[in-house]
Amino acid sequence: MVVNPDRDGRWVFRRDPSLDYALDDITWVAPDGIRYLNPEMALAYKAKLVRPKDEQDLAAAVPLLTPAQRTWLADMIDHLHPGHAWPSRIRG
Repeated sequence: MVVNPDRDGRWVFRRDPSLDYALDDITWVAPDGIRYLNPEMALAYKAKLVRPKDEQDLAAAVPLLTPAQRTWLADMIDHLHPGHAWPSRIRG
């Protein structure tokens, strides 16, 4: 479970505290009522360490992302980790 601070009721991105988002924009709610982080946001966190399991998650998730999610993720990784290898793979 990842717990993040909020600012004026908005979720603050721990990798860059200057960024905040409405909770409804970065999460989805499963039928059981549990709220989950959107996959592109989770992958943005995972980009920092690039462990084998993170590479597997990227490979599994990217084909399922919408073009907008892919663009957001690639742009966010470029912002957080300039020169990272993932954005070119995400953009295809």
